Amino acid sequence: MTYPDGGSFCFKCHYTIKNNSYSHYIEKPIPKQQTIALPGDVDINYSAQALDWIDKYQLSKSDLLHNVVLFSAEYNQLIFPFWNDEVLIAYQARCFSKNAKSKWFTKGYIQTVNPIYFLSKGVGHGNVKGNALFLVEDVISAIKLSKLGKYTMPLFGVNIKIKLALIRILRPLETIIFLDEDQHLHSVKESLRIRSEGFKCHSILSEKDPKEYTYEELEILTRSN
Repeated sequence: MTYPDGGSFCFKCHYTIKNNSYSHYIEKPIPKQQTIALPGDVDINYSAQALDWIDKYQLSKSDLLHNVVLFSAEYNQLIFPFWNDEVLIAYQARCFSKNAKSKWFTKGYIQTVNPIYFLSKGVGHGNVKGNALFLVEDVISAIKLSKLGKYTMPLFGVNIKIKLALIRILRPLETIIFLDEDQHLHSVKESLRIRSEGFKCHSILSEKDPKEYTYEELEILTRSN
């Protein structure tokens, strides 16, 4: 399959040719012998259940395609893969099977990848310098917020400290931490830490994760950014 940016993906052998705008910042090299593989049946034939689930967050099939999201019918998983050139280094999967131990499954070196989502490029890194960078907890929130023209990075949790080195490299105009109510204290502390490094940073103290808001509500919450 060939994507609009010139990149392509082979579902049979999982080989990918990535346009430069789709590369990822890697914090440290991943040994080739420790690389992982996607389920053997991945393709873009998303199940009705998966499409219904993303519809709850005002996302659609075109959003999945734009951000190179895959589906495994065998495991009943919606899969978000992350690459270093042609090497798969991690993926997250939203599990829909009733027998799944948890709703989310992660395989690989998820904390070593730093994907940034942006409306015109999908998942990649883009030119963040001179723009605000939003840090959010999860990949769905990142995709949704990016549709408003925001550069957005999922934290895959809430560990912001490990992103400091990346902020030094990217040098965004400002870093904005956008987490739910349970993480307000953590968000404020990490905002102070980033400012102590000499970078502009503030927190949006919201009740919910970005994915839980409508686009209209997100426009209001992020209006000055």
